[in-house]
Amino acid sequence: MKKIITTLFLIVLYHISFSQSKNDKIFYLDTLYTKTEEKKEYFRYITVKDFTYTKKFYEVTIHHLNGVIESKGYSKSKDIIIKIGEYTNYHENKKIKSICFFEDGMPKGRCTLFYENGDIKMEGEYSITLSKDQEKICKLKIENAWNKDKIKTVNEGQGYYEDDENYSQETKNFLNYSISSGQITNGYKEGEWKGNNIELKYSFTEIYKNGELISGESIDKNNQKINYTKLQENAEPEEGMSGLYKFIGKNFKIPDINNLKGKILISFKVSEKGNIESPKIIHSYNDDIDKEGIRVIKNYKKKWEASKIRGIPLTVTFTLPITFQTP
Repeated sequence: MKKIITTLFLIVLYHISFSQSKNDKIFYLDTLYTKTEEKKEYFRYITVKDFTYTKKFYEVTIHHLNGVIESKGYSKSKDIIIKIGEYTNYHENKKIKSICFFEDGMPKGRCTLFYENGDIKMEGEYSITLSKDQEKICKLKIENAWNKDKIKTVNEGQGYYEDDENYSQETKNFLNYSISSGQITNGYKEGEWKGNNIELKYSFTEIYKNGELISGESIDKNNQKINYTKLQENAEPEEGMSGLYKFIGKNFKIPDINNLKGKILISFKVSEKGNIESPKIIHSYNDDIDKEGIRVIKNYKKKWEASKIRGIPLTVTFTLPITFQTP
């Protein structure tokens, strides 16, 4: 069996090596869709077309390790995916899962979802609005929806809908394991919605008004109740991003070289307990600058507020740009 597995892996690498041009670049991704060079962490791989060029948008394709396409579209960055324009996700049987439009990494515009057999699931449109805290949030207006038996459950914005959140994103996003259901009125979620998250093992009840979350309550795997008013909260240093950058500015040692100018991107995990783990460079400048960036991040000892989904803390990947310049 070991010999067979090794042979299959070589076939995958062969496919990768010969399906790209010299201007394209391939990165391997772990389960959090972060670039990795550790073979034991390989989960997906991404091809960035024309990586060696400076462009406004880059064509990106994410593959399963067997070469089957998981998603493809355009990104504003070649180092991290910031979706722009039309972006398509696929089921593992190669049929289209979703076709949605994005702006600056957030869904905005038409979005259509499909079941694994190719039948249509939902037609709708995303808009971007500001929350009470002046944060950008995506709001989906559902026009029409069908269940797996082809029965129309939402007609012209009115009806009942089961929201399977894995349809418009990559498959290993923790949010996407949530399935919930409730009433749709005038295209938006209304009243009480109930659901559960298979991956993180929690259930939840939420109250919506005109598509906006009013309140929610999760019951975690330890049967603890957690109340929340935000669907998702991003990881952030306890002293804020300004405090983090102040620390970097004070401690980052730049070589004494005239006209040195550039940027590095550092990726690291913020654990559910608020600790920084596994920092690594995903956009390099040179060895000395890269090592200095890693050193500074490792020496930052302040706690972080963990990322939360429906009030449940979880480990996420954080990408931090560091720019530098000498006289």
